[in-house]
Amino acid sequence: MTLKEVAEAMGVTEINLRTRMCRKAAGRSAPSFPAPRKKIVGAWFWDRRAVTKFIANQDKASQEGAMAKS
Repeated sequence: MTLKEVAEAMGVTEINLRTRMCRKAAGRSAPSFPAPRKKIVGAWFWDRRAVTKFIANQDKASQEGAMAKS
């Protein structure tokens, strides 16, 4: 999974994601992501497969929830 794909899944721009991951932008602190997105970004550095699986599970759960409502 690429950084761009992670950014799209989280609904932010790639630049915003990169800035928040680094938490430094032009010598000043950048805001971090709220949980659980913070965990997703942190995990992306170490285990891209786990992040891909997490996002797939979130999509599956949201689809099941939509089907249950109808």
